Amino acid sequence: MSSSDAWSAQGTGPDFDWDKVEGLLQDARAVLVEGHAKYGPADKVLRRIAELWAVYLGRPLDEHDVAMMMALLKVGRIASGSSDRDNVLDAVGYLALASGMDGR
Repeated sequence: MSSSDAWSAQGTGPDFDWDKVEGLLQDARAVLVEGHAKYGPADKVLRRIAELWAVYLGRPLDEHDVAMMMALLKVGRIASGSSDRDNVLDAVGYLALASGMDGR
């Protein structure tokens, strides 16, 4: 059974494109790996951003907050009419990072 068959076996209608979902998730992973190679570990990068934003906002933030707010920035772009796949890809990546943060 292909992964697409396994996905569709979970009750989604025949018009749903699981291959597209699977491709997006694979691409999001590739973007995260590329970002790690280019900028370093995501938790450290997000921590640095959290420290900077915390000073600006005058309240504590953590890595999870930053990942969620970056995802929301991408959702805002999508909601404003930008159907650019990169916004969706980035939002998925930030949400994946948020889900991987300890303590949440």
